[in-house]
Amino acid sequence: MVLRPLSRRIRWFRGKVHLFIYLFMFLNTNALSFPW
Repeated sequence: MVLRPLSRRIRWFRGKVHLFIYLFMFLNTNALSFPW
């Protein structure tokens, strides 16, 4: 039963990666919408 915690950690890591990607895209759209 070693694969179960590993898959949970991988799922958590993928969630964090998706969160960072969404934040990066959000900042990029803000930079394009409001070029300061």
